[in-house]
Amino acid sequence: MRRALEFGGGAAVVLAKRRAELENALAILAGENPSSFKLAALDAKSNWFVEPPVIPAGLPGQLLERRPDVSRAERNMAAANAQIGVARAAWFPVFSIAGSAGFESINSSSWFRAPSHFWSVGPAAAVPLLDGGARYGLNKQARAQYDEAMETYRKTTLTAYQEVEDSLAGLHHLADQRRADEAAASSAQSSAYHADQRYDAGVADYVEVTTTHTAALNAQRDTISVRVAQMNASVALVRATGGGWTQDQLDHPAMP
Repeated sequence: MRRALEFGGGAAVVLAKRRAELENALAILAGENPSSFKLAALDAKSNWFVEPPVIPAGLPGQLLERRPDVSRAERNMAAANAQIGVARAAWFPVFSIAGSAGFESINSSSWFRAPSHFWSVGPAAAVPLLDGGARYGLNKQARAQYDEAMETYRKTTLTAYQEVEDSLAGLHHLADQRRADEAAASSAQSSAYHADQRYDAGVADYVEVTTTHTAALNAQRDTISVRVAQMNASVALVRATGGGWTQDQLDHPAMP
């Protein structure tokens, strides 16, 4: 008995330490000072079984736009698209204040370095003649960067949808498993109760009592494990959608 109490006391210390660590982690996520952030412990009369949040039917896909990875990929694609226009604009005439004739520099070593090599077409317009294919290369590079950014955005968005689908599927299957486990736990608890009654009546030995109670406790543990898995899947869905699905978030899906 003493060894059991010592083990129980040690387990309580480990759980208390783990609770403090999780509490501090929640404080950091909430932007609070861990030393002043405390969560009230539940008493014996409290409801220990918190239900996962209800998911409304037809979540709008715009919720994913709040995700930092999707937003970053979309902005990178827009920036790469703008660079195409910048690279393409280098092909058009460059206008200067005054015109000139021929080459700006007669030094042959500078012919391949823009903008010192150009051809005059009028009093103020200069068109690049020879740059060793630099402008053509820059234009191709800008288009290649845009294609890469577009594919990254597409992959990021599809990954976001996959994470949402995975979380929804997980919640659906966990709900089925929870109903089955709760039915099994109820049946095991009933068996343990009847074993107690038979033992008190002298028609069953204590081995049957301990066996049925062990089965009932294991069934309860399975039910609690499923509840924990449901909450973890709910957290994963909130993360996958970029912040949840309250009515205000549904009315303003682009807002974080």
